[in-house]
Amino acid sequence: MSPQILKNPRRTEKTSYEDYSLMELIAEMTLLGTNPKSLLEIAANDILDRHGAKGISYVKQKLDEVIISQDVSGIYLWQELFNLLNNRSSSAYFTIH
Repeated sequence: MSPQILKNPRRTEKTSYEDYSLMELIAEMTLLGTNPKSLLEIAANDILDRHGAKGISYVKQKLDEVIISQDVSGIYLWQELFNLLNNRSSSAYFTIH
């Protein structure tokens, strides 16, 4: 595993999408007319693949952590993932005939 490289968050020059925060990427996707929800759905599917039935509690734990740290981008990400997974589990109980 390679060591994590921290980027300077105050740097204004962006040379690649790696330099953008999550909020900046979502804002740019929205400006370009692309809905970021599909990327979040892929992430939610990956979480379910890895954690199974414990996926929602994993996401809730991560959401609690970013709320404590007041990470705005993290709160957005984990809240959206929590909403997606929570809506899936609650709608799974209803069958329309």
